Amino acid sequence: MCLGRNYLDHIKETNAPIPTEPVFFVKTLNTLVTDNEPIIYPKILYDSEKYNRVDHEVELAFIIFQTCKNVSAEVAFDYIQGYTIFLDLTARIMQKSDRNINLPWYRSKNFDSFGPIGPKIVPCSEISDPHNLSIQLKVNGQTRQFSNTRHMLF
Repeated sequence: MCLGRNYLDHIKETNAPIPTEPVFFVKTLNTLVTDNEPIIYPKILYDSEKYNRVDHEVELAFIIFQTCKNVSAEVAFDYIQGYTIFLDLTARIMQKSDRNINLPWYRSKNFDSFGPIGPKIVPCSEISDPHNLSIQLKVNGQTRQFSNTRHMLF
């Protein structure tokens, strides 16, 4: 389960309206790879100029260690085992095309290897404030994203 349109900086970049409620989407298990595994671009993205753009967004992920349902906000953090980094890859042009015909984000976000995660789970006891963590993404040594969790809406 992922939360979209959560960083104010990214919303401003895209000129999208600021959501008043969380926007959820799913990343399926086939997307998950460890930090040392290759990201495999699917054939449809290579064979089509229409869909060949892949965007990356670095995210803070949290690991829930037990089943929970209808949990109040006051105790929600008690269910979190720790935090790690997650890279949300999206076939962006495909996503926009699907949205234009009222289809969900599912197809553009769930190709094999489109969800690198890790390498380490940091226990909650080592994070004093998950609402104030710097998050950075470098690609080939160049910073592509730099933000802080304090800029998240939800």
